[in-house]
Amino acid sequence: MKTKTDKRVATCIFCPSALDKTTKPEHILHAALGGKKTTRRVLCSDCNNKFGGGIDKVLVEQFAAIRNLLQLPSGAGAPPPMLKRVKSGNDTIDIGRDGKIRLVNKPFTIANETNGNTRLQITGDSFGKIEAMIPHMAAALKVSEERLRELISETEATFVERRPDPIKLGFAFGGSEAIRSAAKSCLVL
Repeated sequence: MKTKTDKRVATCIFCPSALDKTTKPEHILHAALGGKKTTRRVLCSDCNNKFGGGIDKVLVEQFAAIRNLLQLPSGAGAPPPMLKRVKSGNDTIDIGRDGKIRLVNKPFTIANETNGNTRLQITGDSFGKIEAMIPHMAAALKVSEERLRELISETEATFVERRPDPIKLGFAFGGSEAIRSAAKSCLVL
């Protein structure tokens, strides 16, 4: 006597969509938190996308500063996220994916002094970047680029290099969406 084999189709745990070889892999532990293992047997691609751009994103963003400061790559080897517009005393800085600090401010300022002189303050991390600003500074000063280069070469300059003031980062972990993401990860596991 022949019996029919019961071929059950795996379905998403959150919706009735079928899971097959075209299903996008779901990270068991978020890749941004170091997870490398994936599965195609729990979530459909649509739910994976929905959660990835929603509750999972909220949880992952809570660890962005820690990943950057400790230079922790993702599970796929991607560098840590950049931290943008971080307050450092009176300054605003960006902390790059490589951990390098960049001052965020206007590249130059022009001030008319009471004695009739004009003070040009240039902020740049290389002579090449300062050179690239010459057309903009010349236009703002209403002089030719050649005249500005002459003035700069005749003027005494001060080079200032300093460390940033202490950075105060607030860490907040949890919240309803982050907890939902952690619970979803437990279900996937």
